Amino acid sequence: MPLRPSSVSRPLSIYEIKLDRVAIDSMPADARRNLFLFGHVANDINTLSRLLIFSVSKQEDRIVGMFGEARAASILRFLIGATREGYLAVERAVLRSLFGSNYIPHLTPEGAEALERVKANLADTKLLAGIRNAYSFHLPDQSQLNQAYGRLPIDVDLSVYSGTARHSSLYEMSNKLIACGMIELVPNSASMTDEVAMEIIVDDVLKKSVDLNDFIEQIIITILERHNLSPEPPKQVATIDGPDSMKTFSVPPLLRS
Repeated sequence: MPLRPSSVSRPLSIYEIKLDRVAIDSMPADARRNLFLFGHVANDINTLSRLLIFSVSKQEDRIVGMFGEARAASILRFLIGATREGYLAVERAVLRSLFGSNYIPHLTPEGAEALERVKANLADTKLLAGIRNAYSFHLPDQSQLNQAYGRLPIDVDLSVYSGTARHSSLYEMSNKLIACGMIELVPNSASMTDEVAMEIIVDDVLKKSVDLNDFIEQIIITILERHNLSPEPPKQVATIDGPDSMKTFSVPPLLRS
């Protein structure tokens, strides 16, 4: 059940925006909390999105590819959980709060468009929520395990692969079982291949995480401007371009194949 996202990030230009600590100290408490909260959400989403893309590179060796796909599946579940939690944070801290009433009117047109995409996605989070609740931040319960086991193809690989070094084992039977449970949450999954169903899951979370990140950038820009948190203009500090730009970010050794 390979994971292959249909979209990748664009080349990057990196800007430094220095923040004034004194100005941050004088902010309203709700705005200050949201500044740090949404920065935290975006950090997780950005990291997990990139790790997912790194992990789905095609491998010629079957065993290396199997380890890579299992790792990508774990990262995918974490990204789904972080994205779902991020949407809930926007719902609570922006859409249903006094903060939203004070700051949403000051969004740029681009920010207002990003907010509309977030609102539309909030009405379509059944797949994210289902996977998050059962397989991302919570372990599956007995009935979910039984149901996923009943869906396992009779010829699926139910093996354990173990290396000589520590922490180098792969419990492929569990990877396949959890993948079956996730796929079952895709609408009409019985009428499509497992590969197509998994692509739907990957594309859904990548699109929703990008939309969420776009809005977070815009609401943080609004906070910065409303409270003059950055008196200096942004300064470009790096340019990462070309077809290999995604690979210019170092991946921690423990996450490499």
